[in-house]
Amino acid sequence: MISQFVDPVRIAGTTLNTGGTASVNVTSADCLGFDFVTVIVSLGAIAAGGNLSVAKLQYSNDNTNWTDVTGGGQATLPGDTDDNKFLIWNRKNVSGAARYYRVVLTTSGAVNTVINEVYYLRSVGAAAPLGTTATVLSVNNT
Repeated sequence: MISQFVDPVRIAGTTLNTGGTASVNVTSADCLGFDFVTVIVSLGAIAAGGNLSVAKLQYSNDNTNWTDVTGGGQATLPGDTDDNKFLIWNRKNVSGAARYYRVVLTTSGAVNTVINEVYYLRSVGAAAPLGTTATVLSVNNT
């Protein structure tokens, strides 16, 4: 059982490279009234030399001023051998902590790193966090 109630939000992806868009602040999710948020970043093709140099979770109370979640950076960042894998954040106790959450993704590579999609799974009740599998590169439980 993931939760008593799950409300998913899907955000379209983008392509990152230092010659064009090197960083993206992913559209935020409003978590008012929810207990947990699980953020899933679906990676696409990562060209030779491509990577993510930053993958972190941020929070805001007004959806304007953002603060990094303490311990909210991914321990393992994707490189050019990590095509089609996932980065996951399991954030518990969001009720009363902050209203909005978003992911910041940055590359230091001059070649393409494709972000397929980002999902926010907002839930109420008992949540079982998603864990590491063969296709999940890194999980952050903050």
